[in-house]
Amino acid sequence: AAAAVLARLLLAALDAALPAAAARLAPESAALLAEAVRPAIEEAGGIRLLVAPGLAAAAAARIGDPRVAVEEDAALAPGDARALWRGGGAVAALAGRRRIVAEVLSALGLDEEG
Repeated sequence: AAAAVLARLLLAALDAALPAAAARLAPESAALLAEAVRPAIEEAGGIRLLVAPGLAAAAAARIGDPRVAVEEDAALAPGDARALWRGGGAVAALAGRRRIVAEVLSALGLDEEG
């Protein structure tokens, strides 16, 4: 029971802090995704990188690679990004980060359900 309470507390703290941090670090997160898909940029000659509204200019400046066309997508939350290229794509999303943390807590015996 104590492990479940601790897991819920840790995830609640993460849920409270992560969105603001993701929004603040959105250009850096987009740059990290662009770097992660660098082989696709090289092979395809470029990619489209979608970010939340209002963040395209800052993300493009942070990335600094004209082969990465940064565009805004109203469906994305600040801090989320999606890379698209012919034949592929990749996503960096807050929900995925939270799921990974929950899986790590579960592996440590700290499940939300107890």
